[in-house]
Amino acid sequence: MTRGRTIPLSARLRVILFPLAASVALMAEEPAPLPLSCIWTGVYRVVAVGDVHGDYDQFVRVLRAADVMNVSNAWTGGTTHLVQTGDMLDRGPDSRKVIDLLVELAPQARQAGGGVHALIGNHEAMVMKGDLRYVHPGEFAAFGGKDAFIEAFSPRGKYGRWILSLNTVIQINDTLFLHGGLSPAYAHVPLKTINDRTRRALADPDSRDPIFNDPLGPLWYRGLAEDDAAEVERQVRHVLESKGARRMVVGHTVSREGICSRADGRVILIDVGLSRCYGGPAACLLIEGNDFYVVEPGRRVRLHTASGDGIPAGGCLPHRRRRPSRRGALACSGRPLTSRSGRMRGSRNMVLGRRAALDSRVLGPLIRPTVRPHGPEQIPPVPADRSLPPAPR
Repeated sequence: MTRGRTIPLSARLRVILFPLAASVALMAEEPAPLPLSCIWTGVYRVVAVGDVHGDYDQFVRVLRAADVMNVSNAWTGGTTHLVQTGDMLDRGPDSRKVIDLLVELAPQARQAGGGVHALIGNHEAMVMKGDLRYVHPGEFAAFGGKDAFIEAFSPRGKYGRWILSLNTVIQINDTLFLHGGLSPAYAHVPLKTINDRTRRALADPDSRDPIFNDPLGPLWYRGLAEDDAAEVERQVRHVLESKGARRMVVGHTVSREGICSRADGRVILIDVGLSRCYGGPAACLLIEGNDFYVVEPGRRVRLHTASGDGIPAGGCLPHRRRRPSRRGALACSGRPLTSRSGRMRGSRNMVLGRRAALDSRVLGPLIRPTVRPHGPEQIPPVPADRSLPPAPR
């Protein structure tokens, strides 16, 4: 280059912008960052929402009722920690909007000193593993078609990478939050290990780790909701002692009578079937210090107990239920529902021989349900060289 010669502006811009563009492209290919923690302490206020299943409108209603979001969908929860215990996907049309809302709220909550914790549920795992039996047509349409949906939720897709950034189980103060529950089989597995194993199993199409479809695993376990009271009491004491926690808050199994506790308040069931296909209320669990509440739009009820921790033994708060649409009822026609005692009504075989049945009082006379011999959600097959206890089919 001769002395005094000027470099054209276009050339200078290429020198500056090309590395920047390459950096942006590289960032787009990198996986989403993993959570830095799965344990939080010193949190005064926690809002926990169960299975959403693509019902954006109900999700918005419950977040506003819990005072963590305003009418403009901006975070107003301050230092509150919001936990969504998985199953954002399937059965409803608006799961993309649900996820986008959680993504938008997370940095706002962090800036205010709070947190948003979306957890992995069995339906997120099913979609990432290619099991699309429960995907609503509206979910495909939101991405422009089935192929685009599959790509978006692949390990390299935008939404798949987001799921891989989530935890499966977290602990806030002395409470564990997860989708299905911790069985004794996972009592001595550290929380971080559970989270890391689940992410790896979902990220690797050839993974042989059965944690993502283990009927005793954190995504699928129903024993805390379905087993008899004495068995639940025995199990949960052992698990909680091993984790240094006092209770577990879980979704996954719809509770017809609303948010319920079992085992002297050591287990709280928060899947109220809020999605339109179940007709449940826009309800969530609110924890403020040592006080526990059920919150719905225009309604906040404290749960009292003689034991002093705010949870009634075996208690439920009755809810006003919506009548599900015919299409919604058909979408959920095989789902087992729990009774007040936490045991399943009816006597049909479920995974690992548990009892389950369809509660026709919820679905009403809209349909004549067909209950599959093992319940509505078939667990995906386990790789041939990793066996699990046989489940009745």
